[in-house]
Parts: sequence; structure tokens; C-alpha cells
Amino acid sequence: MKTELFNSFIGNHNLSEPKYIGSPFTWCNNQRGGARIWARLDRIIVNSKWYDVVNSYTIKHLPKCHSDHCPILLQCRTNTTRGKKPFRFENTWAQSQVCHNIVEETWNQPCSGNPMHTLNHKFCTLKNHLIKNCGKMNQGMGQQIKYLEDQIIEIEVQQSKQQGNFDLDIQLRSLYNKHQALIRQNTTFWAQRSR
Repeated sequence: MKTELFNSFIGNHNLSEPKYIGSPFTWCNNQRGGARIWARLDRIIVNSKWYDVVNSYTIKHLPKCHSDHCPILLQCRTNTTRGKKPFRFENTWAQSQVCHNIVEETWNQPCSGNPMHTLNHKFCTLKNHLIKNCGKMNQGMGQQIKYLEDQIIEIEVQQSKQQGNFDLDIQLRSLYNKHQALIRQNTTFWAQRSR
């Protein structure tokens, strides 16, 4: 009865489901072997006005690492231009020996003249060297996370077809742990960026 009401609501309001990327399933009961059940419970539904407003979108079913439901990521893109980004020292740089060496070399360079001009010159030089040599240190993290998520989704799909395959369970648990560690590291990075 509830399903029929829901489906009639979708039809009466001209709602539709956009295309997505990822596993066809969004829920799993997390049981082992033949007791495991996969289903598609979660979805995004939009109306025709949404398609008019959103230029480009991606909907991705992410791996269900910490729940029995897969998170759904909706990314909408618009054409906006941004101004110049302010310089921010990344906390992750403090743990890099390369960045330590850059700071030490820049700070130890001899300068003469006005002390305020010297200080300003060192800060500007340091900023440029850090951006050039350390600025891309965190870029690979997003790719690593995406690679792990793709592996997790692939194994989850295999697991949904091969009930009781304990080797897949072990592989999946290992990937979940690696994913969780990278997510923590990425969260720290973006927490600093959000301030």
C-alpha cells in the first residue's frame, strides 16, 4: 500500500530519478553468507525544474563503509568565476621534511637593509617556495580515496553475487579500514580549509 502511494506521488508530480554511478544497491543487511541481502532503498528524485536549473550533475553511490546504507553523493556544477585564493599554510606541511627544509633554507638566507623589508621578503619567498614544492601534497588524497571507493564498490558487487565468499569479506574489511584512515586524513585537511 505504501509503495503504491509513493509511486503514485512520483507519477502525479512528474518526478524522475537521474542517472547515477556506482553500485545498483544502496542497502545491505551486513549478514554473512546466504543470509546477506542487497537492495536499492535510497535514491534521489527530482522534478523537471531541477534539470532546468542545474547545468551539470553527478550522482554517485559511495561505498557503505560505516553503515548498512550507501551514502549518495550529489555534485552540481555551475559556471562561476572565483577571485585569487589567499595563501594558507597547511597543517599537513608541518609533518613534511621537504617543507621543513624549505622553511629552514628560506629563513637562513642572509638579507640586508630595512628589517621590515627583509621580513616581508622572507615571508613572500617562503610562501612562493611552499606553494611550488608542497602545494600539491594533498591533491593525491582525493584520487586515493576514489580509487579505494571504486575497489570497494567492485568487491561489494561481487559479494552480492557470490554469497558466502569469506575471502571477499576479508578484502572488503581491509579496504574499509584503509578508506576510513584516508577519510580521517582528508577530513583534517578540509577542516582546516573551512576556517
